[in-house]
Order: sequence, then C-alpha cells, then structure tokens
Amino acid sequence: MKTQELYQTYQQKMNENLAKLDAKIEELKTKAMAAKAEQRQNYRDLVADLEAKKASLELKLQNLKSSGQDAFDSLKDGVDSAWSELQTAFDRAKSSF
Repeated sequence: MKTQELYQTYQQKMNENLAKLDAKIEELKTKAMAAKAEQRQNYRDLVADLEAKKASLELKLQNLKSSGQDAFDSLKDGVDSAWSELQTAFDRAKSSF
C-alpha cells in the first residue's frame, strides 16, 4: 500500500474508532446521571477524564490532518499513544460503572 493510501486509511480508521468510542462515552454519561448521589461525582470525574483524553486525541488527529502525509510517520506514534490512553481510560471507567 502506498504512503498516501496508508495515511488516508489510518485517518479514516481513527475517525471511525473515535466516533464509536464517543457514543460509548455518551452511554457512560447517561449512566452517571442515573447513578446514586454518592457515586455520581466519581462517575462524572471518570467521564471528565475520558473527555480530556478524547480532546487530546482529537487535537493530535487534527495536527495529523493539517500537516499532511509528509509528517505522518512522526505524528502517527503520538496519535497511537493518545488512542491507547483513551481506550485504557474508557476500560477503567466502564469497569467502575
């Protein structure tokens, strides 16, 4: 696969993954609102952490898009790392609900 194809495929995959995870975060928000009062703040904190990590990933994806395929290799590692952190945080949050 050519570099341009890899670049486009990677971007598409990350955007799809982010959209799926965003929907799951929304589900957690709904559960947090329905939780008992003593648990609600803890759940809100977990969701806030997820949203911060998601925002970081979105920024890295935006940087990847705006810098083009020439910088793909150097920026891909940062995006992968941010994605991994977000997935880990989501799994941790989900297990708390």
